[in-house]
Amino acid sequence: MDIELKTKPTLNRHCPGHYKYQQIQHQQPQKNPFNSTSKKNRKRIKQCYRALLDLFVIKLHHLKIDKCNLALAKLFFGCNIPFSVIKSLHFKNFCQSLRPAYKVPTRKVLSGRHLDDVFMKFCQSNSFKKNSALFIDGWINESANTKNVACMLHSSSGEAMFLESFDMTGVRETSTELCKIVESCIDLAKEKNNTDIYAVITDNAANMVKMGRLSTLWHLTCNAHTANLLAKDLVPSDITAKVKQILKAFHGPDLEKELLFRGGYRLQLPCETRWCSYRDSFVNLKKNMPMMKQIIFDGQFSISTNVKTLLINDDFLNSVSDYINIFDPICVLINKCQSSKSNIADAAEEWLSLELSRSNNNFAANLENRRSSALTEYALAANFLHPKYNGLRFRKDNKHDDMDVVESFFLSVLDVDGLNSLHDYKTKQGIFSTLFEKKNLNYQAFWSYAKNKNVELAELAESLLALPSSTAQLERIFSNWSYVHSSLRNRLNNERSKKLISVYYNLKIQEKNHSPSDEY
Repeated sequence: MDIELKTKPTLNRHCPGHYKYQQIQHQQPQKNPFNSTSKKNRKRIKQCYRALLDLFVIKLHHLKIDKCNLALAKLFFGCNIPFSVIKSLHFKNFCQSLRPAYKVPTRKVLSGRHLDDVFMKFCQSNSFKKNSALFIDGWINESANTKNVACMLHSSSGEAMFLESFDMTGVRETSTELCKIVESCIDLAKEKNNTDIYAVITDNAANMVKMGRLSTLWHLTCNAHTANLLAKDLVPSDITAKVKQILKAFHGPDLEKELLFRGGYRLQLPCETRWCSYRDSFVNLKKNMPMMKQIIFDGQFSISTNVKTLLINDDFLNSVSDYINIFDPICVLINKCQSSKSNIADAAEEWLSLELSRSNNNFAANLENRRSSALTEYALAANFLHPKYNGLRFRKDNKHDDMDVVESFFLSVLDVDGLNSLHDYKTKQGIFSTLFEKKNLNYQAFWSYAKNKNVELAELAESLLALPSSTAQLERIFSNWSYVHSSLRNRLNNERSKKLISVYYNLKIQEKNHSPSDEY
């Protein structure tokens, strides 16, 4: 039986049996070739299947090899798998069982060429919106014994990407040096991501604040860090020392096991610099108090007299409860500011509504000091331009007039058309009258509709409301960095470590956004 070909078959020397396979593909369809009486046809079909099996088992096309290598590299970098695994016989056997024709690359190729390829693809393909904010924070890498200043981009649409890390080992982090870093980041962002940086967000360190005064960009400080400092101001050293003493007394394996057996909870000691953890340790002590009293009354364990005295001291226990109530609203503020969805308008609303359950002159002074630090002209302006908040909580007293601050800011950044639009917004005239009636309209949709006739004011509102309330996203990079460049991987140099954290972080973002495509 002759075989008719619709198209001329092509022979690919990399694919054994390709010619025979195309012949069978283009022959006239039959109901079941194996039931055919033609021995020649059955033989050719068997040869075709054998060729396909050879393609799977013996040899891969170079494009398929590149695709497999890319997938393998993303697996290693995105899941932070040590490079030494690539040499494992068990890993090679696993890959052979999936695709016998695939040969895994060497450790040197994986950590060199493939890392560079993935890193460059991220650099070349990530294009942000027109405007972005810049996060800056310092970090000491104990594994490499280096000091770094890490920088990260946050676009107006909510995208985030690790931008660059600057090695500051042996260099003082002065405001002048930090300004040079900001200028470098502006050029890098424009070159790599085609985005313009219009604001920089830092912590409250003195050198960062001074850098903000020298820079031409909008400068904001981290609201979560400011609230953390407020909690530090209010933490009572005497009460905290006693709480630590009790928790440490029960922290031994035998006592903690007995505590859990009686229905208690695992002990939580406070962590330095994380002042919400002090509230958590106070709550932990309060919840474990009944079981702790049972243990000391049973007398089975040796516990110091001071700890026993504290556990039956009602005044001390009441003080613990009072400070929990004081810390609760501050911890709520910190947690809300650390959310990736929180912007500076939300943070300003939290600061304006923050009240302490117990107030004295010292507490009130600390609160006002930190609140004034957080409520900058940018935060207040964003709060005013948020249709939900609209500056309704603004203060107007002898010390503060938030509306005056906002109006001065608008006068400095808006031209005549923008100020006319601002007047319509304040008086709820024109399109704003209709938009304010839509109670459940989010601020993105609100200013998207308003932008048709109020371009300058809408663009200003979108820029302000796109600013995150904290640098928590950058702080998470630091924890990722210590995970990627751990003490077990101390042979990584700074350049390779930087590439790994950039790829690792961006692959995590891709995974979070459920992007299954192989394209970046």
